[in-house]
Amino acid sequence: MSFSGRLLFARAVATTLGASVGVLVASAASRLSRAEANVHFWRWSRSLCELGGVDLRVEGKDALDPARGWLFMSNHRSYWDIPAIGSGLEPIPLRMVAKRDLFKVPLWGPAMRKAEILPLDRADRQAAIRDLDVAADKLKSGLSVWIAPEGTRSRDGAIGRFKKGGFMLALKTGIPIVPVGVAGSERIAPVDRFELRSGGVVAVVVGDPIDVTTYAGSEEGRDRLMEEVRTAMTRLVARAEEIVTHHEGVRS
Repeated sequence: MSFSGRLLFARAVATTLGASVGVLVASAASRLSRAEANVHFWRWSRSLCELGGVDLRVEGKDALDPARGWLFMSNHRSYWDIPAIGSGLEPIPLRMVAKRDLFKVPLWGPAMRKAEILPLDRADRQAAIRDLDVAADKLKSGLSVWIAPEGTRSRDGAIGRFKKGGFMLALKTGIPIVPVGVAGSERIAPVDRFELRSGGVVAVVVGDPIDVTTYAGSEEGRDRLMEEVRTAMTRLVARAEEIVTHHEGVRS
């Protein structure tokens, strides 16, 4: 682990805490509007991408209407997926679903709540159901939500087994799922290392929305929906990897 990598990681933590303070100050001064929270989220996402020296390449988002809610689902390779997707999908007002434990972090946790980041308790089934109900209300109000259906970061780049919660949310609300493929982020922030590697291409490839209403009504339908999303995500990740390989070659 290099000193420069640790220093960059520390700067990323400081940037995140600084953004959290900004959200808390804004919410204390007046009720933090969704539009104001959007600005804070996009600014934080862009700042982390700039800090990581990310050459961000985005494909496919222009067909989406930012005025309505979408349920984005992507593969998950790195913590840097979040700022890359958040920055790449601007001006879509996006929030993430995060593990409830993260909301216990000083400054960051309270700021996440103020900014409408959504907790999900995977250890407590009843709490998870309540969390999904809250997320459903947010989606219906026009806010878009990002979920990593794998539930954790991949350590080998392969797409892991999907958890069912996000698909239950989609079927509950009828909100279309937008599959997304991400590549390159794992080189900026490798799994299980408290360091950053500055510089590199990160690709975010957005697929066509999937109408979930035709899958409603049965566990079999839910399972078929999960398989369709996996198939689409696999194709999009392959495309994202092509983009990274091409632009890394141009840069070198």
